[in-house]
Amino acid sequence: MAIAVDGAQALSKVATEKPDIMLMDMILPIIDGWEATRRIKANPETKDIQVIPLTAYAMVGDATKCPT
Repeated sequence: MAIAVDGAQALSKVATEKPDIMLMDMILPIIDGWEATRRIKANPETKDIQVIPLTAYAMVGDATKCPT
């Protein structure tokens, strides 16, 4: 198990650890979870990692904003 405290660190750990699944806080410093998830899904080497988004926001459209 790996833990990252910001989006930049999350991207770095994903590149080295290649997890099968991850929990992504959408509100992170440096690079937010939205952008970090977009980058993970855009990369052919990490696009198959399952990302479970977590957020305190509860607006109707928030769930549809997360890249899948």
